[in-house]
Amino acid sequence: MTDRHRAGPEAEARAEHTAAHPRPIHRIGRDLELLVLSWQDLRAEFTRLYDDNGLLRERHREHTHAMLDVQAQLKRLQLDRAELRQAVGDRDRETQRLMTEIEQLRVEGLDLRGQIDKLTAERLAQSDDLSSAADAGHLDVMNRLHAFDTQELPCLVRPLAQSGSHHPPQRRTGVLILRAYLLILIAGIDSAAELLNQLGIPTPHTALLADAEWVCARGADLRRAAEELDNSAGWMFDRSSRVLDIETQRAWRACDPNHPVQFVVVPGYRAGRRLYRQQEVFTGEPSTYVG
Repeated sequence: MTDRHRAGPEAEARAEHTAAHPRPIHRIGRDLELLVLSWQDLRAEFTRLYDDNGLLRERHREHTHAMLDVQAQLKRLQLDRAELRQAVGDRDRETQRLMTEIEQLRVEGLDLRGQIDKLTAERLAQSDDLSSAADAGHLDVMNRLHAFDTQELPCLVRPLAQSGSHHPPQRRTGVLILRAYLLILIAGIDSAAELLNQLGIPTPHTALLADAEWVCARGADLRRAAEELDNSAGWMFDRSSRVLDIETQRAWRACDPNHPVQFVVVPGYRAGRRLYRQQEVFTGEPSTYVG
């Protein structure tokens, strides 16, 4: 069997048509031109895609490096945060320890102050000059003043000293104590509401008002006890100099006795030439003098 017979009728028909109608040369050339143009377009597209792919790879490398840098910075920040938290924890523990020590020293100071007053009272009681009833009365005033200063007045002043001023709490506490003594002992204020108003609390809550009533009552007792004695007795509010006088003054609470005296916190008590109780004064650096 020949190739024509194997190809089938359709192939024979196409072959006969091609033989009868051959393609013109110019059409073949045009087709070739179109094929060349298509190939050039495909090549240009391939080149563009290849370049874009290279740019994407470069950007991918840049992003990878940037991500690694971010991860390294994040790790450093985490380490810094851990160190900072450790430092804050250490500082808080140290602060708590110092506050505990300060409170212990304050309690010890109050105890020592009480012992000093007791020894002073005993020494004065043993003196021949204290045989009269007036001298016993002065000792009673001294003991009342000590109790008022260490037990009664602080319960009112401490809450007031925690707010309402740019001064440190200890300084504000000292100022409030001085004002309270002047209002109660000198001005003779017996009203709790008036006392709080003069101390800068015009609308106190119930608990604070109750504390003020107690302080006013005890302060009035102290004032009357001193007034009932001879006219030579009196409260010592005046500051004699900037230098602490160890004979008539002592540093208030944790104040440094080597620093200049700023103001009297707790008045002294004197009868005639006898000093029954020293002044307690607030001391500090010269830049913090009270004008």
